[in-house]
Amino acid sequence: MSAAALAAAQASCAVADRSDLARLRADGPDFLDLLQRLSTGDVRRLAMGEGAATVLTTAKGRIVDRLLVHRVREDRVLVVGSPGRSATVLGHLARFTFAERTGLSDVTGSTVQLALLGPGARAAAAQAGLTVPAPLGAAEQVWQGAELTVLGQDGSSPEGLSLVVARENAAPVHAAAAALGPLLDADGLEAWRIVRGLPGPGEMDEDRNPLEAGLWDAVSFTKGCYVGQEVVARLRTYDKVVRHRVTLVLAQGTGVPPRGAELRQGERAMGTITSAVRPPGSGAPVAMGYLRREAAQAGAPLTVVWEGGTADAVVSTVSPARAA
Repeated sequence: MSAAALAAAQASCAVADRSDLARLRADGPDFLDLLQRLSTGDVRRLAMGEGAATVLTTAKGRIVDRLLVHRVREDRVLVVGSPGRSATVLGHLARFTFAERTGLSDVTGSTVQLALLGPGARAAAAQAGLTVPAPLGAAEQVWQGAELTVLGQDGSSPEGLSLVVARENAAPVHAAAAALGPLLDADGLEAWRIVRGLPGPGEMDEDRNPLEAGLWDAVSFTKGCYVGQEVVARLRTYDKVVRHRVTLVLAQGTGVPPRGAELRQGERAMGTITSAVRPPGSGAPVAMGYLRREAAQAGAPLTVVWEGGTADAVVSTVSPARAA
């Protein structure tokens, strides 16, 4: 079923359990103001039902985490981050919180997040009676007898939808969602993400900055100061983004390279692999990594080298070098 589910995600609608994603809830009046001062996106003026992507950055402009921020109510914000990053994000925010009333809590363990993926996700949701918010938007409703929040993102991008529900009420929601499309397992979900060119935890960490990661949609260059703002602004102003995130297709029948495998052009080391998987039903692994700018061209041939293996590869897509 995994190969069929992957095909459904690419062509229509598939379902994936994304409960691994970090979920934080803020009920305090000062949270968006705090996040405005600490992250790249313009989130302060989000109205109820709206959302935005933003990136928490260090003073050196490196990624702490990419956050998808949703103003569910006037007095409630739901934030979705990368898997296993709740404590990191909470710790980073706490360092800069003084008198602000944020009402922050970690609801990752007490909630379930189900993603509807693919170009038919919104249509399938609407037909099933779900409210369909705008990309990155949010709406609350009762569905299958359970109170849930519908988010205009699939956990990785604004292309699909997510259903967030209290864990104790999740069973009927999970059963009904499963009827909307086949279920993607972990390998299928990872393959879908990489083929779509969407960054995951391996591509968004303190080794990278938001611009080389292609997160231009999460960066405002007009909103004013935030932690790391000067560094990120200089990268853009002086065209100093020297690496780009790329997707690659490896030769049929080759092994799946580990994180950190080297990318070479001839004898020159040009970058590294950050994540890779063999898609269900396919003999050709797909991967994501970072390449030096001069090598980051669609169609460029590369050699992937790691301890115990090598493979030929071709660059499939390159993340945006500038804002659209």
